[in-house]
Amino acid sequence: MAHQRRLFTRRERRVLYRRADGRCEQCGAAIGRDFHADHVYPFSKGGQTTLDNGQALCRPCNLKKTDMILRTPTLSPRDWQQRHLASCIARFTNTPPGGTVRHLSVVTPAGGKTYAGAMVAAELLNRRLIDRVVVLINAVTTIGAVDPGPVFNGWLGDLALCEVCAYRPDNDALSYGVREGREALVLTYAQVAAQPALLAKLVGKSRALVICDEPHHLAANAAWGVAVRDATALAPYMLLMTGTPVRTKGRMPWDDLYDATVLSANVTEYVVKPHFTLTYFEALNGPEQIVRPLEFIPFDAR
Repeated sequence: MAHQRRLFTRRERRVLYRRADGRCEQCGAAIGRDFHADHVYPFSKGGQTTLDNGQALCRPCNLKKTDMILRTPTLSPRDWQQRHLASCIARFTNTPPGGTVRHLSVVTPAGGKTYAGAMVAAELLNRRLIDRVVVLINAVTTIGAVDPGPVFNGWLGDLALCEVCAYRPDNDALSYGVREGREALVLTYAQVAAQPALLAKLVGKSRALVICDEPHHLAANAAWGVAVRDATALAPYMLLMTGTPVRTKGRMPWDDLYDATVLSANVTEYVVKPHFTLTYFEALNGPEQIVRPLEFIPFDAR
């Protein structure tokens, strides 16, 4: 290692700072120009001093790091998140090999499903059942559309809390891959639909866990649904997490998520069958009181 430089150059530090938008990539706190330029994959373990293996950290986050690659949830998980983790691990490890194993989790909005998904990713990486994590989200990236930043940052932040190194590929380039030292990436359904072969190639050459956030936005006969279904066909594991598993029209593009009942020659009823559920009632009335009560007040416009 003596021949390899350890410190980032001034130019590299400027790039890291701008890429992080002036915020610590672990905790999200604002950082100054004296931030710590850190190796994602530790230098002492062979990590390169390159932009792909660099990240901008605040001083406290960098000083509490070690060169050990551990993935331990930083926040104390809620009871349901621990039960959800056990449900996922049981399904992923007890299902005979052959094809993709899917786990459908239906969790009430504001229940904490993003952190629960990050916990599953960390545990599968710890068990060395997977090499990569791909998170797919419902956020558009076209100019003038809704800013997808909060959704991206939510996943990046919760993955970081579980010590899974993730990044968001350049929205314009789309020629994405996994950076050196990064175990996960976050994409939108629109990105996959634009070039599904890119994700198919990435999933095909590594053991990947694909997490679909709000997959009810994927229709079996629509562009997003077809692209995601085909691009993830070789993934050994898929975790689908939603608060609304029912579509107004059609169904999600995976028939194994449904019980099908033939009602007549032309009518088949599909009923979704989740592997784990956390209802609003359970979240509201459980000992942890995860969500707040809502009251809908009738309004007469006359």
